[in-house]
Order: sequence, then C-alpha cells, then structure tokens
Amino acid sequence: MRSTVIAIAIALAAFAALPTAAHAGAADSLEGWELVGDDDGISVYRPTSSDGGVITIRGMAVLDARLDDIAAIMKDNKVAADWMPMIAERHDIKKLTETSRLEYTHLAMPWPVSDRYYINVAQADPMPNGGVRMFVKSVDDPDKSYLEEDKVLGYLHVSEFILTPVDGGRKTDIKLEVKTDPKGLIPKVLVNAGQKRWPRQFLAGLIEQLKKRGQYGAGAAVPLAH
Repeated sequence: MRSTVIAIAIALAAFAALPTAAHAGAADSLEGWELVGDDDGISVYRPTSSDGGVITIRGMAVLDARLDDIAAIMKDNKVAADWMPMIAERHDIKKLTETSRLEYTHLAMPWPVSDRYYINVAQADPMPNGGVRMFVKSVDDPDKSYLEEDKVLGYLHVSEFILTPVDGGRKTDIKLEVKTDPKGLIPKVLVNAGQKRWPRQFLAGLIEQLKKRGQYGAGAAVPLAH
C-alpha cells in the first residue's frame, strides 16, 4: 500500500512545478489530440500518438473569475506552496525584462525519492484581444551557482497558459499546454499518469485560492463551465 501511495505521489509531483507562463501551442487546433478526461467542465487532451517518452498534455476550462485575479494568483510566489501540489518553494532569481524573470521552483518529493528543482524563464505577454499569454521553460544550461547537489534538476519543456476574458470580462477562458520531465529514475509511465491528472488538480487549487479571496463567482456550487 505504501509503495502505491508513493508511486502516485511521485507521478503527481512531477507536474507541480508548472504555472506562471506560456507559448503558442495551447492556442492550436485539437487535430491530432484525443480527449482523456472531461470532468466538472475541465477537458484534458493528450496526443493521439507518442514516441514512448514524456507526453505533452493540454487542458481547457472557463473559470467564473476575472482574468486579472487569476493571473495575480498564478504569478504570486508567496502562495504557490498553498495551492500547487508538492511545491515547497518558488521564488524569483532575478528580473530579466519588464515581462520576464528567472525563477526557481522546489518540489518536495516523498521519501526515499530525491526532491526536484527547476530553473525556469517565465514570461507573460498581453494579447490583442485583451488576454494574456504566459510561458515558462527551463534554462538549457543554468549557471553553476544555481545548481544544488541534494536535489535532481528537472526540465520543463513547456508550460503555457492562454487566458482570454469572456462574458464581458466576468469569466476567463483558460487553455494550457505542458510537458515536463522530472528526470532521475522515475518511470515515464508514472510521469505520464501524473501529467494526465495535473490540469484538473491545478485548476481546482486555483479555484480554491480565488474563493478564499472572494474572487470566484458569487459562491455558486458549480465551479466550471466549458
């Protein structure tokens, strides 16, 4: 039983380091993708074909909250550990431009697995339609001063969030795409299993944060609509 719990925790932890930004994939069509989950208004897709490695995952939902409130939570390092699974710490290393930063994320893994950490570039850009595109990607060759011997350095291939205001700005359409590799000895089958669960887990945590701040809907019982 303990080994099963650890395996599930490892799979989920592999995807906790994601959120603050994006590139263009989440805006593409869904040709070549298959639906793997559609619960509580959250649709999750995976590629119809795979090379056997770590897969990319996509998610879609409409949240009953304003874009600015959602983006503020996603960027807030102080609350990341409160709602993002397995996050022990996330902080900015340094500012790069007015819209981008170098950031550090630490994942607390269950014993006896070594903790993971990521050195990422995060960027947020406004879109012509009033939306925001957020993008995070690991640095290919991080400065040696950022490396830690007691943890495994993971690699975030892409973490993209496209936030678009809908319903007169009262709600926000979210499309996400993510692919991350925790590296080390974690089997890819567990990594991929965790990745398929991640969009719903991430959005559920985000909704709870919005509710705590009184920024989600009007206290309605239905959390999402797609």
